[in-house]
Amino acid sequence: MGLGFTYFDQRTQDAIVSVPAIPSLGFPGNQFKNLGEVSNQGFEITLRAGVLQSSNVDLDLNLSFSRNQNEVVDIGDLASLTQDATIGQFHVPGFPVAGIFFRRVVSATIDNSGARPVATNVMCEGGDVVPGTSFSKGGGTPVACASAPLVYWGQPIPSREGSASATLTLFGKLQLYGLVDYVGGHQLVSGDIAAVHRFFLNSREILERDDPILLGYEATGQIWQPGIIDGSFAKLRTLSVNYRLPRSWASSIRAAGVSVTAAFENVATLWVGQRESFGHRQMDPEVRWSANTGTTQGLSAYNQEGWPQLKKLAATVRITY
Repeated sequence: MGLGFTYFDQRTQDAIVSVPAIPSLGFPGNQFKNLGEVSNQGFEITLRAGVLQSSNVDLDLNLSFSRNQNEVVDIGDLASLTQDATIGQFHVPGFPVAGIFFRRVVSATIDNSGARPVATNVMCEGGDVVPGTSFSKGGGTPVACASAPLVYWGQPIPSREGSASATLTLFGKLQLYGLVDYVGGHQLVSGDIAAVHRFFLNSREILERDDPILLGYEATGQIWQPGIIDGSFAKLRTLSVNYRLPRSWASSIRAAGVSVTAAFENVATLWVGQRESFGHRQMDPEVRWSANTGTTQGLSAYNQEGWPQLKKLAATVRITY
């Protein structure tokens, strides 16, 4: 048995951030300056164990878990920096990098007196704001949404990761392997879910119009909140089988050894942190998005119209001379 533990406490100083250029420089836009300071704390635990060892059967297990917490410590004289204002991501001291901030509807009343139900008396989560900003940790008394702060919803970077694998060897020739991995502690802004509720207006829930919170977002003109979901998941990532052919077979082609392997990748999704939002399912929390590659760029929490991880079956023959 082997046990490993790693702890880290790191501060990155002079991080490069983009700040608005002062008008006296003679050109509009932003400048990159070494202003930022970010802290990272976390740990990783690994466990390796030979559970069973005999002349015909060996079973080895490997477990790992890691946790990371990051925080924007300082960005110079600025109260906040924008990562992507469209999807509500900002760098705010005291919060994780590229945190997601939006108003959060906590209550509303459905008015059925008109041609179709609408939300009235819409209230949003309140809370103390960071000085010089409209950003808040939330948790305060509900207030009218027009005066509500932008509440922290989560971060785009996973704060927890883990894996478990097992290798079973039979008679020294047949080896079976399986790997499960886990990612969690982060949020996604799903453009697919937000659009079906608030842009295309063709989800079942927005047509039935019986959820006061969703109608509250509609009444206040807010689009992205119905698409913010927990991005956590666990997947059966790999199953493989390897068989080493008898030495006599290898000798017939003057080889030292021959083995055959079949591997199945991205086998199944075992668990997700959030299956749906207001009744509309997320296709796959591992989906990422960009206009060109289908993968998220940098710190973006946004995903839309991307492909999930494809299932893949590969067969290999290895001949050793």
